[in-house]
Amino acid sequence: MMKNDRNSRKTAVLQSEKGLSRNHFRLILILIAIIVIALIAHGILRPDRNASLKIIYTGNMEGQIVGTEEYAGYARVASLAKEAASDGSHVLLLDAGNCLGGSIHAEVDEGQSMVSIMSTAGYDALVPGPLDFIYGSDVLSSLRSKASFPFLAANIMKSDGSTLLENYKILTINSVRIGIIGVTTGLDPSQAATESLTIADPVETVRTLIGQMSGRTDAVIVLAYTGDESVASALADISGVSLVIESGSSEANTDTRESGAIVVSAGERGSVIGIASLDITRSGSSITNTFYKSTDFAQVSDDKAAAEAVSSAAKSVSEGESLQLGSITITESSDTSAEGTFSDKLSEDASDNTSESTADSPADGTESFTGHNTETGTGNFVADAMLNAASGDQASLAIIPDKDIAGTLVTGPVTRGQIDALFDTHLYLVTCKMTGGELRTVLETSFENYPQADNFLQVSGVTYTFNSSTSIGSRLSDIMVEGHTLDDARTYVVAMPDTLASQLGYTSESTGKISSGKTIASIVSEYIQKQQKLNIQTDASESADGSESDTAGESDSESGTARITIVE
Repeated sequence: MMKNDRNSRKTAVLQSEKGLSRNHFRLILILIAIIVIALIAHGILRPDRNASLKIIYTGNMEGQIVGTEEYAGYARVASLAKEAASDGSHVLLLDAGNCLGGSIHAEVDEGQSMVSIMSTAGYDALVPGPLDFIYGSDVLSSLRSKASFPFLAANIMKSDGSTLLENYKILTINSVRIGIIGVTTGLDPSQAATESLTIADPVETVRTLIGQMSGRTDAVIVLAYTGDESVASALADISGVSLVIESGSSEANTDTRESGAIVVSAGERGSVIGIASLDITRSGSSITNTFYKSTDFAQVSDDKAAAEAVSSAAKSVSEGESLQLGSITITESSDTSAEGTFSDKLSEDASDNTSESTADSPADGTESFTGHNTETGTGNFVADAMLNAASGDQASLAIIPDKDIAGTLVTGPVTRGQIDALFDTHLYLVTCKMTGGELRTVLETSFENYPQADNFLQVSGVTYTFNSSTSIGSRLSDIMVEGHTLDDARTYVVAMPDTLASQLGYTSESTGKISSGKTIASIVSEYIQKQQKLNIQTDASESADGSESDTAGESDSESGTARITIVE
């Protein structure tokens, strides 16, 4: 009996040892599998770590959807992307900001048509710029949900600590992992505060994410709207960054860093399309960059699907252009007081309540436009709309060069298309902080070449007298802002076009410049919609010496006061 018990115990021990050996073997296999997976994840055992990637990028497209001799248009961009992929190459199509606003094509449906076009064209990601934030963060988030590609903005934080949009995207190509991070300075600080958003430092944000992505990527592309070359350079100098694509600059350029990374940007509105080639091997990576310029566009055919999306958007715009915004009544006197001026004329059928906005050129039956050297009803109207739009930024006055207003309005209904025709170029409203002394100098410069009209400014919120007989630099008097005499030491907030702000030296928020992100054409349209009926008039008022000089004033139901008195 005892012998049998010993045999049974011996058998049990042997079976237990045998089972333990099996468990050890399984455990070892599991550990080996984990190690292999880890090695593969870190690229040590990957059989193929070679990848060639073509990156086609755009920036500052500003709603330029249609291709012309000067601009590529989205149908050609899509065609370029497909052509680049035709040899089997992997292609990324990226946008570095300012694509969802900036034109009637973009703004007619608050960017929805733009998202549809870009999705059809095959975009892989975008980072938002100022024109992409103009509809508000809620609309931007909604547009993202309708897009087939991510909106990346890792440094725009909500109050709960999460990001408004995605931080980054990681793609795997031939077992090579490409990270794309988006950062932007395109959100205006005042808008951020209103929407309870925080703008984190873009450089520190990328540096933090690079650390978090360590071991997960083989190359990193940073999509950045910066508006500051030093910020773009600092991003490229971060270890682990291979390429920075930015659109803060309006010029196409390539900047190679000592680290081997490069900073690239495309031309505005699609005048130049960038194509960067990123080659990755076990030993490292290399990047080359080329530009596709307007001289090459004629050789590119439109992508059919993207062309159809563009055509659909253009049709919507056509309908939007014919939409009546409101009506105006204009009474203006002819200005014949100085050589080189042009009078805002009423068409003969204005009394029949017809309206038109015309470019002032011989082709439309008017005198050739050479500018005004006195205020006009149309100029006052535009300046008033600018001041109204900038009231949220505490603007006291608005100024706009007369040469920026290329058309004139007449009595009758007004459509969005007519307002767009008032401006030859896309002008954006900004506000800048100026001392009274600086403002005085700018207003004096408005008459620098009087009676020529080279620098004349149309104004709102300010009145003054100009005396041509006094010495240059002291020809203005009785300058009144908000009903008070101009104080040279006081700081004023002045609304103006972005082009004028740059000319005056206001190039960033550090010098007091704040962008509204809206075109002046859209601001004028909104102003008409808000007022519905406007009465704009110019009157010949008596100058200080008793003679008649052409001055102008605008009135709605409340006001018709002249702003500039010219004494010959």
